[in-house]
Amino acid sequence: NGLADEALNFFHSMKKEGFEPNGISYTGALTACSHAGLLDEGLKIFADMKRVRRVSPRIEHYGCLVDLYSRAGRLEEAWDVIKKMPMKPNEV
Repeated sequence: NGLADEALNFFHSMKKEGFEPNGISYTGALTACSHAGLLDEGLKIFADMKRVRRVSPRIEHYGCLVDLYSRAGRLEEAWDVIKKMPMKPNEV
């Protein structure tokens, strides 16, 4: 939807302007990708968070990843995320 696009534009503009995203802004960006059906974009953002920005993913980030895969109909990958994440899953 338009709000997801707006949220992602804001997220990318923030990075372009030199602001470092934190865990909360990554959660927002990943949620926007999930609700807009942007699996590839969400996967890029998750990878950027881990490798480039050195933000340690928390349970909510893994939850967003599971949601991304699930909404895309890729349930096997969603289950793999749950099995491989470094913390015990919860209801988030």
